[in-house]
Amino acid sequence: QRRVHGEFIQLARQMGFSSSKYDVTVLRSSAAPTASLIWLHGLGDTSAPWRQIQDRFAIPYMRFILPTAFDLHDLSPDSPEDEAGIDESCKFVHDLIAAEVAEGVPANRIVVGGFSQGGALALAAGLQYPSPLGGIVCLSGFLPLRSRFPAMVLPSQKSTPIFIGHGDGDPLVLPQWAALTAQRLKQEAGLNVTLSVYRGLSHSVSDQEMHDFRQWLKSLVQ
Repeated sequence: QRRVHGEFIQLARQMGFSSSKYDVTVLRSSAAPTASLIWLHGLGDTSAPWRQIQDRFAIPYMRFILPTAFDLHDLSPDSPEDEAGIDESCKFVHDLIAAEVAEGVPANRIVVGGFSQGGALALAAGLQYPSPLGGIVCLSGFLPLRSRFPAMVLPSQKSTPIFIGHGDGDPLVLPQWAALTAQRLKQEAGLNVTLSVYRGLSHSVSDQEMHDFRQWLKSLVQ
């Protein structure tokens, strides 16, 4: 495990980001990973609670990229959207994807995902990436940039698998937002969406949800 390894500090500086603002944790088991998961935390959180994901998923050929303190610009499902701010955050995610490609991982073996606002950002950034990705994950999140949808979806992502997981007891991002997100992705953009709803789950993740996420992920990058 290496936290903010040299390549990413150099990349952050080249992109004009300070390493203190964009703290990237990189976890890997293999010296030469062949797949990557970029995981985005929720607003007000850090990547720290998610660092167990490497051991929990036990995918030895996968590198886990966990940025902290990227600016989500107050994403929420029912507030006015700061589209310029979301675009800036999307560029940061796109630069992380490009860095993985530069490290030798093909874009179609890179999965972008996140929890809550991080899941919303994963959808926005993933659907607008110019090369086909391995997958997009949104846990307890929602569809942002609603005024641009579905025009914002690039042809490169038309076949990209999307996993949406949500608790039916979520009081913050209501479960109907997940249902509406999945419906719009499928019906308006023709995307490949899996929606899994978990009984009794609040604004958090469960063992069953993480199990389903892991199985879905492994099916894409095995």
